[in-house]
Amino acid sequence: MSRPGRVVAIMAKAPVAGRAKTRLIPRLGTEHAAMLYQQMLLDTIELVVETLDGSGAISLVCPTITDRMALRQIVAAGIQVVADETGTLMGGLAYALDNHIAQGYEQVILLDGDSPTLPAPYMRLAFDALDAADVVLGPTIDGGYYLIGARQSQPALFQWEHLDSATICAQTQARAEALGLRVDVLPSWFDVDTSEDLDRLVDDLRSRADSAPRTRDFLAQHDYL
Repeated sequence: MSRPGRVVAIMAKAPVAGRAKTRLIPRLGTEHAAMLYQQMLLDTIELVVETLDGSGAISLVCPTITDRMALRQIVAAGIQVVADETGTLMGGLAYALDNHIAQGYEQVILLDGDSPTLPAPYMRLAFDALDAADVVLGPTIDGGYYLIGARQSQPALFQWEHLDSATICAQTQARAEALGLRVDVLPSWFDVDTSEDLDRLVDDLRSRADSAPRTRDFLAQHDYL
C-alpha cells in the first residue's frame, strides 16, 4: 500500500578530493577516495529509490551551500538537496529530522551515504517499525548507526556534550528509552570509513553479485576488487 508520508533523507556531502573519505586516503589517494564516495552515494540513492518504489520521497541533506551546489550536479532533478549549515554531524541529523517533519512527513528515515550494500529489507523494516515505535535505529558494527528514524522531532537524541562514536547507537537507544520512547533496533550493518571497512565492502561485493553496481565497477576498474 502506498504511504506518501514516508521520506528517506540521505546524509551526504560533496565528493571533493581531500574532503571526502579522508580515512581512506592513505590507501586510495585523495582522488580515488572521493570518487569511491561518489559511487557509494549514487548506489545508496538508487537503493532507496528502488526500495521506496514510488511510496515515498527521497532527499539529500548536506553540510553547506557549497556541498549542495556540487551535489545538485550529480543527482537527479527530482531529489531535493538541502544544506543544514549547522556545522556538526548531530546538528545536521537534528535539522534533517526537524525539516522533514515540518514538511508534513509522518515517517522520516535518516540514512548514511556510505553503506551502499545495505540490504533493502532493512529499510522496509525501518518503516514497518515506525508504524508502532517512536524511534528506529540501525546500528553499525563499529558502534554508530547507519540509520535513525522517527515520527516526530527528537532534539534530545542529537544533543551530546561528549560524543563517543563507538557507543553512540547504544547511548541514543538508552536516552530514548529513558525519555519513555519506544525504540526498535534493526539488524547491524557496516558503513565504509576505514581501510578495514573497505576490505569488508570488497568481501560483501564478492559474495553478492547484484549489489552496489557503481561501487563494484569503480573498485574493479581500479583493481581494488
